[in-house]
Amino acid sequence: MREFSEISKEPGFKKFLYTPSGTLYMIMDGSGYPELMIRHFDGDIPIEYIGPYCEIIQATRKWIEKYPQLDELIRVELITEIGRDFIVRPFHVYQVSTDSYVNWDNPPDPPQELQKMRSAFEAITGTSQNKRDQILEAVLARNILEPSYKTYFDEASRIFIIIEPRISHSDIENWLSMPR
Repeated sequence: MREFSEISKEPGFKKFLYTPSGTLYMIMDGSGYPELMIRHFDGDIPIEYIGPYCEIIQATRKWIEKYPQLDELIRVELITEIGRDFIVRPFHVYQVSTDSYVNWDNPPDPPQELQKMRSAFEAITGTSQNKRDQILEAVLARNILEPSYKTYFDEASRIFIIIEPRISHSDIENWLSMPR
């Protein structure tokens, strides 16, 4: 398992921005285009939580796949590498996120799929007795029902892509407290 000090030596490695969950970096391809996003866990989420953090991301993807009405509208991006103190995922380039529809001075019109996705999600959620599903629903709600700069509509595939679910420290602690 690699450490951040190792991946930071990769060709094209550059700092992107600081977030409370950990600093983001990118690796550029040979033509100078961002290819990979790295989250270094040097923020609020301790490195001991990387495993459960990644489990939650994987579980959100599987949860969506259980519901065809959501699976046709949403894709959660998966982690491609888990290091001792970092994770790697594909880098996405986009200009408009679901946050843009409400928080810009002159917001773009949202695609018709936005309301369809939100309505389908609301129809499915809120009745689960499974505690882990309740955590996943809360995590996904932050990317589906709330404006999120980590969720965007891909015009080519006509689906929303959740680049990285908004997972809190308490989500991870609750996840860990649940029996397997």
